[in-house]
Amino acid sequence: ALMHNTTVGDIDGDGSDEIIFSDYDGDVALMSLDNGQWTFDYIAVDIDASSRAAFVNAGAQEGSI
Repeated sequence: ALMHNTTVGDIDGDGSDEIIFSDYDGDVALMSLDNGQWTFDYIAVDIDASSRAAFVNAGAQEGSI
């Protein structure tokens, strides 16, 4: 799916901006530059659907919102 929304901001408070984006399916991801390395974190799925919305933890397991 194509990107729906994109924003930047210092989400984790380290002084560097992260890039947060979502697609039309309600999936949300974050990209950050840490110690010269770009990281990608898939952080939420179906954020637009109250019955299916979930955060995704570091182990790729979903937890209901």
